[in-house]
Amino acid sequence: MYRMILFITIFALSACQTTEAPQSSIEKETGEVPKQYIDLTSPNPTHAILDYWQIKTRVDPRYPSTAARDKLSGCVETIVGIGTDGRAAELAIRFSYPQGVFDSSAVKALKEWRWTPANTNQERHPVLAVVKLYFSVANSKNKKAVETYCGDSGL
Repeated sequence: MYRMILFITIFALSACQTTEAPQSSIEKETGEVPKQYIDLTSPNPTHAILDYWQIKTRVDPRYPSTAARDKLSGCVETIVGIGTDGRAAELAIRFSYPQGVFDSSAVKALKEWRWTPANTNQERHPVLAVVKLYFSVANSKNKKAVETYCGDSGL
């Protein structure tokens, strides 16, 4: 009897295991399953974003008034899912400094960006790409920290 209960318990526990596929970076951030994207988010992507999409309309993010008042600079690195229509179909924050200060402004701006397919992407393949936005104010209080966390490209 004891063996039968032990067998049923082990069988029941093994049936509860999940065999889900690994999540993509945007899926981990948003909790949603993305469409089939070509992933260009690795540090050394095999395909450049320009092979697939080129920026048609770029909208600069609004500088948050509290950040301007406090003389804060920073950056937001996002993962953008560019859909077949050339719009940001999905967005996730990958990194931001200072955390949370510029995130909303960056996301709002990127939702307005439009991309046009490159000559080599007439099939309009959707891609995941990294877009980094820099926010800089004169006489920034956190200039050295921004250079450390964001690099000096934005200052």
